[in-house]
Amino acid sequence: SFSINPTETLPQMGAGEIRSLMLDNKKRYWVSNRDDKTVCLFAADNSLIGYLDRNGRISKSYVSFGSPVYCITQTTNGTIWLGSKPDGLFRLSENANGTFCISKIEGLNNNNVYDIKEDRLGRLWLATLGGGINCLINPYDDTPEVVHSGNGFADYPEKDFVKVRNILIINDSTILASSTDGLIVVEIKGKTDLKKA
Repeated sequence: SFSINPTETLPQMGAGEIRSLMLDNKKRYWVSNRDDKTVCLFAADNSLIGYLDRNGRISKSYVSFGSPVYCITQTTNGTIWLGSKPDGLFRLSENANGTFCISKIEGLNNNNVYDIKEDRLGRLWLATLGGGINCLINPYDDTPEVVHSGNGFADYPEKDFVKVRNILIINDSTILASSTDGLIVVEIKGKTDLKKA
């Protein structure tokens, strides 16, 4: 009930569809707007820190990131990952001065990234809307190795379950993925193999 728990509106310069929210390990809110392609950061007191630009700077002035961001994730080592549509995956490493070093990750079989999950071995599993599940084996290398149905996943159907929206990893070795064709359950075997469960 709003009368019991009053709400507060976070300031946004542009109207549009909010696609993702994340609270990072510094208690900052990350908010992405699909329509104006902005990524905003807010402090724990809900005050606006600024807008992320494509060069990794946080601007107090309204500025677009330049890609519609559909998901934001922070992995255990503090790295921020932005999944966009249609521009793929971005890795953000924070510098001491509060700016970010931004790297565009190449090699995905589809650049519509809807979800990002980290497993216990530090690999990243990506839900793509058009390429199914992708995996970054070594996500922090300069050129991460990307595995997908076209180059190494055993038993993953190449023509079905390609429009994946969300991923959940359970029991450290089972992936549940929701797709436009239904739910797919796969088991992680070894370094990169996926087996239909």
